Amino acid sequence: MTTCDEIFGASNRAGIVSRQMKTGNNQGKFFTQNTDYIVVYSKNVDATSALKDDMSQDLIDNVYNKVQESGARKGERYRTMGLFQASLKHGGSSYPIVCPDGERVITPKGLPWRWNEASFKEGLENDDIVFIKSKNSPLINYDTKEKASWNVYTKIWLSSRIEEGQLPSDLILKFENRHAAKELVSLDIPFDFPKPTSLLKYILHLIVEKDYYVLDFFSGSATTAHAVMQLNAEDGGHRKFIMVQLPEACDEKSEAYKAGYKNICEIGKERIRRAGRKIRESLLKDGLSQRNIGTAFWEETPEYISKCKEIADGVDIGFRVLRLDSSNMQDVYYTPVNFPQSWVDLVVNNIKPDRTPEDLLFQVMLELGVLPSSKIVETEIDGKKVFDVADGFLLACFDTGVTTETVTAIAKRQPYYAVFRDASMADDSTATNFDQIFETYSPSTVRKVL
Repeated sequence: MTTCDEIFGASNRAGIVSRQMKTGNNQGKFFTQNTDYIVVYSKNVDATSALKDDMSQDLIDNVYNKVQESGARKGERYRTMGLFQASLKHGGSSYPIVCPDGERVITPKGLPWRWNEASFKEGLENDDIVFIKSKNSPLINYDTKEKASWNVYTKIWLSSRIEEGQLPSDLILKFENRHAAKELVSLDIPFDFPKPTSLLKYILHLIVEKDYYVLDFFSGSATTAHAVMQLNAEDGGHRKFIMVQLPEACDEKSEAYKAGYKNICEIGKERIRRAGRKIRESLLKDGLSQRNIGTAFWEETPEYISKCKEIADGVDIGFRVLRLDSSNMQDVYYTPVNFPQSWVDLVVNNIKPDRTPEDLLFQVMLELGVLPSSKIVETEIDGKKVFDVADGFLLACFDTGVTTETVTAIAKRQPYYAVFRDASMADDSTATNFDQIFETYSPSTVRKVL
């Protein structure tokens, strides 16, 4: 927590949540350790929207127990709340309200109603107002100044409250660790002490938005990635994950090592693959109920099957694996003045010999701020392999023997970025005319030569 205070600032700490991680544990000398903690920070707590949790079924059953009997909202559940709240001291307005028998009521001591008069009239027209006879009404008869015989309530509809949600509690009494073991068994993945995906899904769903990045610096068996894919499948979100994990070697005596996993990264990658396939298969089988979408089709109809396939195809279960390495460029230890002319031929190629075109491509993407998750297509232009990134946003060619014709063909496609290797140019003429070719066909293209 001290580290997070230093990074984000203690004022940006949103909360410390206690979670029941297991039950029935008898280990420990004085107290059994059954809880752990989730520390929540925001980059700017003042600009961060509130977290929202789903309403519990117990709350719904115990509080929203009235049912609308007529009108446009017939059959909908609601609860009532007094239009007058003694705790409301400021704001609002005081005005007489006419009850069903003609009695006019006002709030005591001129305190305000929760709604202004215009909102009350609108609520009355929409059947959102309830009048109830009461011997203990807190209201006052406007004409006699005596205690009124009516109380006035507003209807709080269940549907609107479900949509709004409620603030989450800082005590979580579900999502125990024992559930995680069952998940990995179902995927045939060996790993010790994982977190349950249900816990990660719960944390992620508290954020109202459905399109954001989830970063896990200690990804382990990639529970977070699994949870992101599952949650996207359930609510149609477009969350993306970034998993970071050191290639920590597996113990040679462990079940993971015996199963062929040499390090933790290999376990995480395989879990993402298997979990993605399982999620896709589940959606193909019963995609509509997964999304809680009503349907007029039976499961065996072609329409239903087609809709399930559409939902399954819309869930992104793909991922890329990137490994942190040293620079792709040759190490240079000499300044030009100390570099003999006789050595020039030894460093004609400034790229390390063990680096692939893909290595160069991702280096360039990171340098130019192009997302590593962008769509990449290998294509051929004038006989040379070219990487087409983000539908022509970046074109990169690292083949050898690139001629003026190749450069011209790429320039005519007018990418935003065009990248080549210095050693790729077929001759001095191509290198000399490189910029002029782009000035002729695509002057706005940003050019880069490695």
